[in-house]
Amino acid sequence: MVLRTPNFITKVKIMRLRMLKNKIVIVVAGLTLVSFSALLNATEIRLVRFGPVGEEKPGIVDEQNQIRDLSAFVEDITPDQLTDEALEEISQIPIGELAVVQGSPRIGVPLTGIGKIVAIGFNYVNHAAEMAVELPTEPLVFMKATSALTGPFDNVVQPRNGHKLDYEAELVIVIGKRAQYIDEDEVFDHIAGFTVGHDVSERAFQRERGGQFTKGKSADTFAPVGPHLVTRGNIKDVQ
Repeated sequence: MVLRTPNFITKVKIMRLRMLKNKIVIVVAGLTLVSFSALLNATEIRLVRFGPVGEEKPGIVDEQNQIRDLSAFVEDITPDQLTDEALEEISQIPIGELAVVQGSPRIGVPLTGIGKIVAIGFNYVNHAAEMAVELPTEPLVFMKATSALTGPFDNVVQPRNGHKLDYEAELVIVIGKRAQYIDEDEVFDHIAGFTVGHDVSERAFQRERGGQFTKGKSADTFAPVGPHLVTRGNIKDVQ
């Protein structure tokens, strides 16, 4: 199990369950928030960021799946907003009094300030088989550049001379506080929540041109993440 510092993004294979990867950084369970106008449970919040690229605002999703504008209370959804204490403060905001976001705004990555995207490959037996590789004896760790991050519904851009694009749905584990040399039974104390995303790859770059995972996985738009960041209480059993 691999954890990283609060800015990290962690990925776990959807329905394949990978090991914990980085910090902040994919299946979101069915969610139920408390009553429409009531206060929220801090462990059962759905956060979202909406708006044009570079101008995203923070939002919260109510029980009717409407986005409510959080910007009067929170400047943005950053690692500082993902501590238990900060999430508790957000939960005390009367959600029914927040303005409903009208229309269908663009949805961005559900948090900003991500420091690293650390991933572990081939820890799902069937995926290793479909890729025709032997199971590694040690975890296969690779990085994706944070510049690859993009909103969940934004276009994925095919890089120049890229002809073997592939993608994998991922469970993204969001770590809310620094985790280093922790015991296994402490893991969930460090998880702020979960989101979903894709690990997009250019397989020729990755496997046929030097065998570098980073080169094949870090092109712009190769890490769509979102739409929602759900706090840990929304998923009762991540296994």
